Amino acid sequence: MKSISITKNILLNIIKNIVDIIIPLITTPYCARILGADGIGIRSFISSYMEYFLLVASFGIPSYGICCISRYREIPKKYTEIFFELKFLSFCLTATCLVFWGICSFHAKENSLYFFSLIPSLLAVVFDVSWFFTGQERFEYVVGCNIVFKILYVFFLFIFVNEKSDLALQMFLNSTLFYGLLPNIVMCFFLSKFLIRVKLQKLNIIYHFKKCIPYFAPTLAVSVYHILDKILLHIIVHDNFQNGYYDQAVQIINILKILVYSSTSVLIPRMVFLFSKGKKEYAILILQRTIGVITMISVGLIFGIFSEGNLLVRLFLGNEFLEVTNILNILSFLLFIVGLSSCLSSMYFMAIDKMSIILKAISTGSILNFVLNLFFIRKYGAKGAAFATVIVELLILIIFIKKTNGIFSIRFILFTVWKKFLAALFMTVVLLILDCFFCQISWLCFFLKVFIGIIIYAFVLSILKDNSYLYIKKNFLKKIMGVIKR
Repeated sequence: MKSISITKNILLNIIKNIVDIIIPLITTPYCARILGADGIGIRSFISSYMEYFLLVASFGIPSYGICCISRYREIPKKYTEIFFELKFLSFCLTATCLVFWGICSFHAKENSLYFFSLIPSLLAVVFDVSWFFTGQERFEYVVGCNIVFKILYVFFLFIFVNEKSDLALQMFLNSTLFYGLLPNIVMCFFLSKFLIRVKLQKLNIIYHFKKCIPYFAPTLAVSVYHILDKILLHIIVHDNFQNGYYDQAVQIINILKILVYSSTSVLIPRMVFLFSKGKKEYAILILQRTIGVITMISVGLIFGIFSEGNLLVRLFLGNEFLEVTNILNILSFLLFIVGLSSCLSSMYFMAIDKMSIILKAISTGSILNFVLNLFFIRKYGAKGAAFATVIVELLILIIFIKKTNGIFSIRFILFTVWKKFLAALFMTVVLLILDCFFCQISWLCFFLKVFIGIIIYAFVLSILKDNSYLYIKKNFLKKIMGVIKR
């Protein structure tokens, strides 16, 4: 079998991530100004309901599918059978969800149109084959299709969405072009290069259904405190503006998470493959280096948000959303905390098929999150929801670290982080001093500060000889330059 280049896949993922960052930078401010905080709030809580339906329709199949395809990617007959069995299971689940979503849409009264506009998101689940290409480590198909249709989404958004009454149209475009249906349909045309003819005399649907449960349950538990907080905000405070503020802060954090997790999604199938072949030491080495990179990026971003978050919100969302700044400062800690917990869960526990650990940790967090939200949201509104989320995610990370049985420890994390903390602190001091001279609210000023901050952060890390920075500089950047020269 032809060897698969990790460097090539990481480069492709970097390109995808750059697009994933740039497009929201263009569309989020536009939608915020056109739809307003009220419109964003309506979209937020209706999308929250849809996410539950998408969870059931997906039922952990993408994560389970990646693991299966990765383990058997050298056996075409086996992975082809698994692919068709999982797609049939997906079709049955999605059809059921469509029926119930249709019933909800008819009973939504004044919001019926918004509910119907999200139906393509459910249809997209049936055609989703990105997990197959991810398991094969053939990211060019996933990256190519997603980039093309995300660019088309921006094009249609500016043409057709021009006033508050276009909210339903914006939601429809988002579910067809940006996140879903059309790119998934196009990806299906490339399957013939990998799948072979097999006789499916017996579909092991029940077997795969049971196997998907350990992958679905943690995802459902995560959704409880990632989606439920928005629903509780709507129910407890009865304020679409609070929901809109919280939603925009979460969106900014999600954009920045793309930078933090840039290599994780690429390495998941490789980690599954290495553990399945008994190459544990090499897999652990990759995981340790990945944690180093995640901490380096996340620490820099957290300090950057604290120093320039207010300017970012003013430019990105407008003065109507200034309340987002405080929420953003609280949620910024998720970049570090969730970065590490996500790395351990997907690249270690999932790779060694220990989904029960993930389920127990996240279930504990979900229950705690519900209890904390009832108290914090009632007292602090959107900021309370942010506090609750950070506390819960920290608990989950501690549980994950304890369950690695010494392979990773809090001491290891502190040893990995301290140089990055000093570098980020120095960067923040310099940026705060610059604020005394550059007070202009403009994108030019913002990007100038970001550029200066990155240079200072990298310079101090090099002086401190941070292992993560030196590894990237010595290995990855050199390979990138080699690829560019070729």
